Parts: sequence; structure tokens; C-alpha cells
Amino acid sequence: MVFHGLAQRQEAVLGLCRQRRLGEAVRALLSCNPSSVPPLIYSSVLQLCTDLMAEKEGRSVHELISISAAKNDPYLATKLVIFYEEAFNTFVLMKRDGWKANQFAYSSVLKACAEMESAVNGHQIHAQISKSRFSENPFVETALVDFHAKWGRIEHARRLFDETKNKDLTSWNSMISGYVFRRLDHPAIHLFKSFLRHGHHPDHFTFASVAKACSRLRDASMVNQIHAILAKTGFQHHILAVGSVIDAYAKCKNTQTARLLYDSLPEKDLISSTALISSGEDPVELFAMINRAGLGADNVLLSASISACADLLSLSSGRQIHAFIFKKLPRNDTAVGNSLIDMYAKSGEIEEARRVFEEMPVRNVISWTSMITASGRHGKGEEALAMVKEMEREGCGANEVTFLAAMSACGHAGLVEEGRRLFQSMVVDHGLSPRSEHFACLVDLLARGGKLEEACEVVGKMGVACLGWSSLWGALLGGCGVHGEVGLGEMVAARLFHLEPGRWVNCVVLSNLYASARLWEDARRIREMIRETGRPRKSCGYSLLHSLRKRETAPLLGYTQHFN
Repeated sequence: MVFHGLAQRQEAVLGLCRQRRLGEAVRALLSCNPSSVPPLIYSSVLQLCTDLMAEKEGRSVHELISISAAKNDPYLATKLVIFYEEAFNTFVLMKRDGWKANQFAYSSVLKACAEMESAVNGHQIHAQISKSRFSENPFVETALVDFHAKWGRIEHARRLFDETKNKDLTSWNSMISGYVFRRLDHPAIHLFKSFLRHGHHPDHFTFASVAKACSRLRDASMVNQIHAILAKTGFQHHILAVGSVIDAYAKCKNTQTARLLYDSLPEKDLISSTALISSGEDPVELFAMINRAGLGADNVLLSASISACADLLSLSSGRQIHAFIFKKLPRNDTAVGNSLIDMYAKSGEIEEARRVFEEMPVRNVISWTSMITASGRHGKGEEALAMVKEMEREGCGANEVTFLAAMSACGHAGLVEEGRRLFQSMVVDHGLSPRSEHFACLVDLLARGGKLEEACEVVGKMGVACLGWSSLWGALLGGCGVHGEVGLGEMVAARLFHLEPGRWVNCVVLSNLYASARLWEDARRIREMIRETGRPRKSCGYSLLHSLRKRETAPLLGYTQHFN
């Protein structure tokens, strides 16, 4: 059967699904550009896979969804969960009936456990495999690596990977993507280098994982190397691989190369366009270009566009995209609403952020956390605390990021006791484990509130665990600077000089601490040390004013000239 045109192919897929001709429907779907297929088409095929218990076809559809613009659609995510739950339940029923599983069944059910995020079921399946004759089967070993890398113990996954005798491309991809999934980006890159040294050739999934690791590390030189390998291996026009590299260039602030790579694509799609939109160029101009190309705009692209406006503090651009959303999107999207809250808050429009928040029909924990962060950033600590209580009344449980935002809001507003109670509530009432950022925030809260002795007690109780946490020591030094505690400040600064020898802001804080105590010789000594070690001169600060007519800057710090 031959189809001409995207619309005809998509209609053919729906027609084949209605006739329950799954094989032909999947083949027709494979002939479409994944980024151009709407969620409805994927949903119809997935439903048929679930009805027919067609595991192989369902996984093929999942792979297409994972590289498409529809991968973040919540309705599709639910369909995928249902599909994998059915697969797992079928496996259990067949085992009860005395059926002997083979390597493909074990591989599939482990995939189902990973997708359902079911660690308990996955470990039970692993126990069954270890007693079977398939414990050293390559398919099963790879599935075990993938499961443990995502929902088990990463060191267990690595041990299984190292013990695999005949590693194929899928095995390497599973381990690399597992590291990236756990945000262990350095091990992912080291493993990728080992992969190349063994003479293997990457595919688009490999490039996507490694590029994501490089983008988080802001490793521009490594991104250049990935780009070179991508071109040499013939993936320079593959949508997923190139989109990942564009995103990595954008995160590393290499706007020019990101744009050149995007322009070199023979066929643009929403994935590569969304990656480009965060590169630092004018988001409204890029957004208009994407629309003119007829690519449309999905929720992911809109969220990325608004976030780009927020990063550039471009309120006017953000409002233009907001107007487009208001006109074109009939249903409100939570992710887009969250991006709008963040954009308005960063631009100083706290009331606009509040209005967007209150108009959202569905609010998740990110929505509440964004609004709490916005309130704290604008010095509204009491309002932030009230929102924490309100979100709990509405049944939306706070997470670690929410508590961090609320504690930070208390710190900015001088609400020491309230911030301390939040920290205790997070640990005792909610059972959440505090991270280094929470301890640093608590120390900052106490130190700036004049409770330096208590802040030191918090540091002392942690012992050697906090010796390498520069943010915590920096918070304590800041408190010493506020309250003129020279002796303690000197000890804390010594620790920071050891942890961050090239971070001159610590020297400046210590110098200012000496100056505030009228210890002029000590202050001069620190300043001389900064000059002698060749610290680059700090560029002059300036204020940026947004005007309806023009854009002007006002020089600060020792400049006497004025502007109109």
C-alpha cells in the first residue's frame, strides 16, 4: 500500500487501526516523520497493541514516541503505562498456568518493570532469571542492565554490564543512558570513550545520551568532538541525533554553531527547533521563523520559548508568546503555565505571575514551587509560607525543591524561626532527606539572622560530610560578613580558599569583613593578594532599562557621567 502525503498516511494509520490490522498500521506509522505525528495517532496504535497484547509492536511504537514531539504528552504517557501493565499482568498469568518463559519474554517483562518504575517486580523477575538457563543470555543481560541502571542500584548495573561477555550496541546504550538517567554525566562520557576504543559505532540513541551529558556539564570541547563523530558516522541529518547536539551547543552558549547546524538540516522538525530556541538568540524571531516554516508549535516548544525569554529577561518577547498561547491553545497546559509563572517572576512582574498561577485549572508541585520561589525572590516570605500551607491543604505534597524554595524565601525575609521549622517539617513530617543545598540554606538562614553559634553547631554536627560543600561554607562566610565576626570569618575563608582557590569572591568578602572591622592593613593585604595573582578586572556594572521607545544603560560604580 502506497501513501502520498503526511495527512494521507496518518489517516491510513487510523483506518488500519479501526480494521485491527496492526502490522500494516505500524508499518504505515514507521513511514511518517515521528515529529509530525500527532498524539492521537500514537494513542490509537498503542491501544490496539494493548488490546491484541502485541508486545513487540508496542515497543516499536514506544521507540517512535521517545524521539517524537509527543513524548511529553501526559495522555500518551498514561497509555504507555497501561500497555506495559498489561504486558506484566499477562506474564504473571502465563507463569501461573505453568508456561515456561524464554529470553524474549524475560527481556520484555523487565522492560515493562522499568517503564512502570516497579523496582520490586523487577527484582522478583531478576530472581527468577538467576534460577533459569537464560541468566547469561545477551538479550536478558541487556534488559537487566537497563532495569538496574534506572530503578535498581547503578553499581549493580555496572557489574552486570562488565560481566556481559558479548556486549552489543544495545548493551552499551543501556549502560550509558542509565548513567545519564541518574545524572552521572562524567561516568557516561568515560564509558562512551571506552565504547569508541573498543571499535564500536554509535547510533542515534548513543548520540542523544552523550550529548545530554555534555550539555549538563557545559563541556563545549566534548560537544565539538561528538559533532565530529556524528558527521563521520553519517548521522548529520538524523533528527534525534542532530537535535541533541543542537541542544548541547545551545546549553554551552555556542549560539552560532547551533544555528549553523540547524540551518544545515534538510528537514526541520519540532525537536531540533525546540533545541534551537534555547540557544540565546531572539526567541520571538526564532518562534516566528518556526511558524513560517509550517512546523506549528506544541507545548514543549512553547515552554522552551517562554523559558528563553525568562533567561534573557525579555518581558516584551515573553508577552508576545503569551498572547500567541492565549489565542491558539484552547486547553491550558500545566507545563506552559509553569514557564509563564517563572518568566513573569524573573521579569519583576509578580502580580502577572500570580494571575497566571490562579488561572491554571490544574496545578502540580512545580506550579506551587515556581510561585513560592517567585514570592521569595520578591521578598514576600510570609506569602511563600502561606502558599506552602495552601498547597498541602489542596493535597499537593511538597517535595525537596519546594522546601528549599520556601526556606530561601524565609532567609530573604528574615524569618529565621519559620525557616528552621520548615527544615524540621521536611525531615520529620514528610520523611524527605535533606541535600547539601538544604543544609547550606539552613546555615545561611541562621547566620544572616544573627544566630552564628547555632549555624556553627549545624556544621559541627555534620562532621566530615560537609567539608567539601563550598556552598555551605560560603553561606557561613556571608553571615560573618553581615555581623562582623572576624575570627570565625577568617577560619571559614581559609576552608573556602582550599575548596575554591580560583574563586575571588571569597577574598573580596573577607577583605570587606576586615574593612568593616576597620582592620585596614588586613583588608589591603587581601586586595594586594588578589592583584598579585592576576585576577581579571571586574567589568563595570550597569542598569538595564526597558522602555517602550528605546533601550538605555546607566553606568555605575565610580562613573560620574549621566544619561538622558
